[in-house]
Amino acid sequence: MPVDHEMYGFDYDSAVAYLGPAKLLFTFNPHLLFKRSNAEAGLAKLHMIHAVVMDLNTMKIEQTMDWRIHDANQYLWPAGPGRVLVHVGRELRMYGSQLKQEQTIALDGRLAFVTTSPSKTYFAVGVVQERTRRKYIGNWCARKVVNRKKTSKYVCSTLNCMS
Repeated sequence: MPVDHEMYGFDYDSAVAYLGPAKLLFTFNPHLLFKRSNAEAGLAKLHMIHAVVMDLNTMKIEQTMDWRIHDANQYLWPAGPGRVLVHVGRELRMYGSQLKQEQTIALDGRLAFVTTSPSKTYFAVGVVQERTRRKYIGNWCARKVVNRKKTSKYVCSTLNCMS
């Protein structure tokens, strides 16, 4: 294995997404120490992600922001023109082209998956909730992003899985 094997490893410490034809979002883990709240004390994978929006025409940074990410899984998905969906804590947040938070979806359990349609008009969200040691209930919700306003349509269901 090469000495720089971590450079070629697949992880979610960084991500890149377009927020428009000339806006690029870079996100990365700056590997800084930070104070944990009492609620975050048990989160072994808690880390900070720094987000930077750059205008590609001027090559100037337009906006920066930090997110506290609770796990080592994927945290960012493109969600249509000029928008991204970000998993922060127990929420999914929709951000616009200047990292202005447009919508929030509260999660009532651990995020299992997010997948977006090819058109980025719909996304499906799965949440795992442990009920007993042998029975897990997974909730999923397909959401249609209608426009930049807070109007959206939901189709939700519950999946029961016995192990």
